[in-house]
Amino acid sequence: MAVIKVINVVYCILDTMKQLVFGVHFPVMGFNSRRRGSTEKNREKEKPQPHAGEQILSIARKAESLRYDSLSVNDHIVFRTSWLDSLSTLSAVAAVTNRIKLGTSILNIVVRSPVMCANSLAAIDILSSGRLFVIIRLACIRKHLISK
Repeated sequence: MAVIKVINVVYCILDTMKQLVFGVHFPVMGFNSRRRGSTEKNREKEKPQPHAGEQILSIARKAESLRYDSLSVNDHIVFRTSWLDSLSTLSAVAAVTNRIKLGTSILNIVVRSPVMCANSLAAIDILSSGRLFVIIRLACIRKHLISK
């Protein structure tokens, strides 16, 4: 009787694991082509860095080859850093992947035109053959809402 209970527990665990999914969160920042503090004089001595586009697409391909279920990007378009546009990045990733689901970890719709955002999302969904998922929110930081 104890063996049957153990077998039932194992089947329950295996059944539950079929429902688990694993995703990669892909921060779309820090992909400058030049290093900070780089000058014309020392650029020739610097080790060549892969182009930002190559880095992004390489990471996406690797996530898919490792059988991750999803790849998500964040959306911060008002910060003064080197953030890439999340929807443009998803479009590029959709072109080089086939299986992995693509989406936004959070899409901040307050700072985007709703019509243009919907159009971009529809295009990505078509280009990815229906692999797009979207998580939408209003700005959580007050300064996102205040126009300067």
